[in-house]
Amino acid sequence: VCSELGWALGALWTINDQGDKLRCLEVWHESEGMNEFAAASLGAEFGRGIELPGRVWQDDQPAWIADVAQDNNFSRADHADKAGLHAAFGVPIRSAGNILGVVEFFSHEILPQDDALLEMMDSIALQMGQFIRRRAAEDLLKVRNDKVQLLSEAGVLLASSSDLNKVLNKMCNLVVQDLADWCAFDLTEENGSICTEVHLHRDNVKAEMAIEMHRDYSPRSTDTFGSAEVVRTGTPKFHPSISPELIDTVGRDPRHIEMLRALGFASQIIVPLRVRGRILGTINLVRSDSSPQYAEEDLELAQELADRTALAIDNIRLNATQRYIAATLQDGLRPRLVEKIPGTDVAVRYTAAGEGVEMGGDFYDVFSYGQKHWAVVIGDVSGKGARAAALTPLIKYTVRSEAVQESEPRRILAKLNEAVLQQSGEDQFCTVAFMRMDQQDDAMYVTTVCAGHPRPLILRSDGQVERLGGSGTMLGAVADIEVTEHLAYARAGDAVVLFTDGAIEARADGTDFGEGGLIDALRQCSGLSAQAIAERLEQRIIEYSQAPLLDDMVLLVVKLLD
Repeated sequence: VCSELGWALGALWTINDQGDKLRCLEVWHESEGMNEFAAASLGAEFGRGIELPGRVWQDDQPAWIADVAQDNNFSRADHADKAGLHAAFGVPIRSAGNILGVVEFFSHEILPQDDALLEMMDSIALQMGQFIRRRAAEDLLKVRNDKVQLLSEAGVLLASSSDLNKVLNKMCNLVVQDLADWCAFDLTEENGSICTEVHLHRDNVKAEMAIEMHRDYSPRSTDTFGSAEVVRTGTPKFHPSISPELIDTVGRDPRHIEMLRALGFASQIIVPLRVRGRILGTINLVRSDSSPQYAEEDLELAQELADRTALAIDNIRLNATQRYIAATLQDGLRPRLVEKIPGTDVAVRYTAAGEGVEMGGDFYDVFSYGQKHWAVVIGDVSGKGARAAALTPLIKYTVRSEAVQESEPRRILAKLNEAVLQQSGEDQFCTVAFMRMDQQDDAMYVTTVCAGHPRPLILRSDGQVERLGGSGTMLGAVADIEVTEHLAYARAGDAVVLFTDGAIEARADGTDFGEGGLIDALRQCSGLSAQAIAERLEQRIIEYSQAPLLDDMVLLVVKLLD
């Protein structure tokens, strides 16, 4: 406008965030002689009715001053005189009936009011208002889209792992890309202390300095500022601008203060990690002088990120606790092979499916009963979790107690079936392979009964593999089960292998490892010890699946010694 109309200087004024003042956003002028006037304008704020911009704002109509030097309501008159500026006019920038700001122009000449010019500029200012409104809407839409994108990416990251440190590292990296120059996650410990788990700076040099600072000046729960204050109050801390005085206040000593300044702490947001009525810690976000100051919408976004992160942290910790409890209970349910079958070597490998969040129903046992019998038992209770865990010890101790009264495997399983029917739910079943071993001179008589369980295998000393037992009714399904006893002879060098269905249901490319895969792998174990056989089979099955097993797996090997 200045170039086309021959005016010397133009200034754009916008209303501040509080809505009570006009502030100069931009100035254009034709020569360096007007720098002082431009600087005075850029540093000024005017209320309604004050100065030329305030007069236009208050009256909501264009205003003309023939000579600003003669105007009693023009505080920049001295600067205008030095710049040789006299005539001035201003017009309101409107959109949808609202004033968004004021645009003013200055001339080196003293000029009477030009109504035609004011009318034309009033029309141009209306177009400017429409442009500003459209750009503001576009910027708001972009901010909203960016917010949705950031929250969407955060959701994916928060669900990507059960490893807390990995999740926080990924979140730090995401936040540093889009919302901060420096980010830190401070988490509370059980004893009330605060520990910085993860922090990241986009500047590699400053990142090293941040590591050093957190090593020597880690947050303290007794601090009256920063993360400690937010943890204590649950209220975010918002510093759009960090003053040197604030840094001097929070710095613990001159070295700490110098580090804070060197890291460029210029604008800061600290938000609590709140979940289920508890504060788990904080997210600390900082921008340097080279980045825009934080605004209220950044605070809202940071808190939303913190709420989602806190929920993920809490869930990860709960799952970790569940895994620990499950592993402890599973370990307690597994029998200790303290009894040794004379003339044999016994080994067991237990592999939990997935990450072992839930207790499985696989079990095994080896014990002596009667005058000369040894029992080797393996089985699988349907389902996982507490119900399966509750039924597992019932089966184990029922088998042991019934073996005191009965020597025949099929009768023991019949009694076990009655106990399962009485104690389990309608949809809970159990499969069992019971093996009685009797030493006779240089051979071992092996009587096997399977109740819905995969048939055990025997690896002969010459490398041949045979199946033991037969099919039978699973326990807990019907009152009268049908099972068949199978007798076999095992001699020195032979190895008997019992397993649960997790061993044969390992999948790769949609195909099960299967009994055939297990037999092929077992043939390659000829001459190995019981422990080596169990480990070799476990390794082969895991390598085949190339992924976490779908079900728990037990491999129990009894090898007859020379």
